[in-house]
Amino acid sequence: LKWYRRDGSVIGSLDPVIDYQQFTLSPDGRYLALNSFHQHATGSLWLIELASNTTTPLTTDPHAQSDPVWSPDSRYVAFNLLPNGGSDPPFIVQKIDIGGQQPQTIYGGNERHWVEDWSADGQFLLTHDTKTFSIIPVNGNSKPKALYSSSSLKDEFHLSPDGRLIAYGENRAGRWEVFVASFPSFHSIKQVSVAGGAQPRWRGDGRELFFIDLEGKMMSVAVKRGSPPQLGVPTKLFETGLVPD
Repeated sequence: LKWYRRDGSVIGSLDPVIDYQQFTLSPDGRYLALNSFHQHATGSLWLIELASNTTTPLTTDPHAQSDPVWSPDSRYVAFNLLPNGGSDPPFIVQKIDIGGQQPQTIYGGNERHWVEDWSADGQFLLTHDTKTFSIIPVNGNSKPKALYSSSSLKDEFHLSPDGRLIAYGENRAGRWEVFVASFPSFHSIKQVSVAGGAQPRWRGDGRELFFIDLEGKMMSVAVKRGSPPQLGVPTKLFETGLVPD
């Protein structure tokens, strides 16, 4: 695992003592939460404290867990709990205090809701079932509310820091592309990538969007606020050596 500057030079690296996937950095920059298959055959969640390179279990449930997502205050991690390995219901969304408290269930039912992001105001989670995007309140009424649906596969929904735009991937014609839409209306949808793209992420101030193209290049798109917002032309920053699949 490596950290890069915009010019592709490496800032730092980390070699976890466990195999890992779906790693995500806490907003305060202190921790990585990740999904691993080291402890349980079905998967488990772990924390890595970056300053000390200390790896500790985040959860101890032997059932499959995936898709860790941080709360904006870096206190909680939300995730999917899959008692039947993800093939059959129930499908459960939980959150856990990284200080070691017992997980709290946010949603549980027969509908799939893969967790993707946590709103900056802390009020709701962004989820999808591969074709329908929904939000789920974290406290109080936990009934999911669908906001966008189509016949195309979708993935990686992420809100801009100001909560006005949402970036995501969608496979409309046999190839994944990155899109940006107005939130929560989805009335204005613009394609960002030109020849394929995946894994969109916002810069901290919302003025730039990053994604990986289908050849593994880290791409950058300038975002100018407005109604509608103006999106720049994707430009290459550096090669990642990764190939989205």
